[in-house]
Amino acid sequence: MKYDKDIKPRTIKYLQWQILSGEGEQLMIDWQMTKQNVVSKFPSKEKLFINRLHKSMKDKDRLDNVIEVVFASGSLELLKYMLKLIMNNPKKFNLITPLIINAVAWGAFVREGQLENFQKCFEYLVDVLSKDEINATAQAIPTKTALHFADDYNEEFMVQKLLEKGASITAQDGDGRFPIKNTSYSILKQFFDSRIIKTPKRFLIDDNVSKLIYSRYIHKYKLNGFIFVDLSTFESPRTIENSPDLINLELITYISRSPRLSRLIDHPLIVIMLELHWTLFMKYILLDQISVISMLITTMLFVIKYSVKSFISQDLCGILNYVIAGITSICQFGEVVKNYSLFHFMVVKLKQGCSKIRKRFKDQKNTQDEDDPIRDSSNLPCYQIVTSIFLKIPLFILLILFAMYDCDHNTCKQTVGVGMILLTVNTTLLIAYYNQTVAHYVIMFLYVAYTGLNFILSMFLIIFGFAIGLFMLIDNFRYENANNLNSGNNSDWESIGLSTLRALVMSTGELEVSSFQFHAVSSYIVFIFFTFVIPIVFFNLLNGLAIEDISMIKQEAMYWYRKTQLTVLNEFQQFYTQINKLMKSIPDIDISIHPNVIGDKSFIGIKPASRKIYAMFGLNPGERKFIGILSQNALMNVQEILQNSH
Repeated sequence: MKYDKDIKPRTIKYLQWQILSGEGEQLMIDWQMTKQNVVSKFPSKEKLFINRLHKSMKDKDRLDNVIEVVFASGSLELLKYMLKLIMNNPKKFNLITPLIINAVAWGAFVREGQLENFQKCFEYLVDVLSKDEINATAQAIPTKTALHFADDYNEEFMVQKLLEKGASITAQDGDGRFPIKNTSYSILKQFFDSRIIKTPKRFLIDDNVSKLIYSRYIHKYKLNGFIFVDLSTFESPRTIENSPDLINLELITYISRSPRLSRLIDHPLIVIMLELHWTLFMKYILLDQISVISMLITTMLFVIKYSVKSFISQDLCGILNYVIAGITSICQFGEVVKNYSLFHFMVVKLKQGCSKIRKRFKDQKNTQDEDDPIRDSSNLPCYQIVTSIFLKIPLFILLILFAMYDCDHNTCKQTVGVGMILLTVNTTLLIAYYNQTVAHYVIMFLYVAYTGLNFILSMFLIIFGFAIGLFMLIDNFRYENANNLNSGNNSDWESIGLSTLRALVMSTGELEVSSFQFHAVSSYIVFIFFTFVIPIVFFNLLNGLAIEDISMIKQEAMYWYRKTQLTVLNEFQQFYTQINKLMKSIPDIDISIHPNVIGDKSFIGIKPASRKIYAMFGLNPGERKFIGILSQNALMNVQEILQNSH
């Protein structure tokens, strides 16, 4: 490159010219070879260049310009030297544009003949930044990694390169955000797919000979047919000593709440981690479900009490009732305390309602403070709220009432009737924790029930209209009073309610035509119209919706099963982490898998024949530890990914 005489030495332009011409790279190499001291009193050409470089780097308005020409000229040694200075002295050298973005932007201005050198610079930069915990190129936001910057600038190519180099996707910035806010579904899925491999590359340094070595010693290491999963990218780069590493659960939760990425929670890589967490959770499931277990025990005590009632005195029976009621009350109080967030949830919803009312009346008062707690409403335990409010707490109340009345009392019979329904539902949910098939069908049932309930509520006015019409037109349409057939008035609200119930039952096809007394032509017409609209159209439409969506429901059931798993795991860990902080005497309850389960290597192997999962610490059989069993569905998805990758 020809020197422009108008460029004066000791200027930034002269320094840029030296770098672009390749002279700067050579001076850096010569200076490193002679190992001159920066503060040496004997100036030289190399020393002058280094001093000029340092001076330009300290000027935040010029540092970016120097970095740009380094990339454009492909000066690898200069980049190494400057990058080392920037990383070691983040407060001294401040870039306006992050290094990772400079590399992409100035790749388009690479000088002719320097493309190969630029590629070396680029690969070196990606290597360094993918392994660096904190990207020290921006003092204002020191907790952002290179992956955060690439994601913020929507540089998908750079995101892909950083992920390939092993950049951690669990690193959080100052706001707790993961570096996948703008990352596309396809890139993240492709990256997750690449973590599932056929060879243990983590223990084979040279990729060129890895297949040869592996094929030679595959039988010796007893790894024939093994599938390997590299979970190192889910390691937290800032794990605090002696604290649970919960970052992977937080990341999966972050993914599940993103409309763009939520389907990835059914990816085999995430499923494997969820199932490993679930295996640990199963050790503490009885502790978490102590309320349901206490219900079962209390119910057994009631059965025993009823059986031996004739053999014990009335006073002893009464004392036993109060003892059972007291124990049940304590368990109920514990259940309410355990789900402390449900009260916070109610307060949040109340504030939301008040905020809407104020806005409706055009209140100009700033509601920013009221909205602050609502931001965290997504972290509230939805599963615990639903099961506690609608299943556990009502059953505890019924058990207390059951203990207060004699077994022959009418109220006791009503309590048993409702209580048995709640008890069986609670027991089924407890079984669903242990059995994935039961859980799968429970979620499918809830999905279909939700669709059916939605449809019935939407069409309820039509059913109610037919119920009133038939109630007025058919003399004996209402349910008669069994004690007095002639008593009751056709306009009684009780009769209208029962008539509505009868119309709802008749919508399933149970018409009971022969028992009705028709006295007018209009009653025939209305009944025929009812038969066409409700049992034929209404019910068949409902069946058609279920049949049409059956394949989708099966897929959704597994998806919602994973989401439910994630919710339960998060709630369990959050609650017992707080309990451990308050009560230091009880042992720590931790369901994190790194490094307790998968080890420091974060590398696991799966044996397809037995579906066993092993934590891999090396290739030898003695360097692996059995940690769990993978579900059949997840194994099939893993094998499908391997087939598609070849």
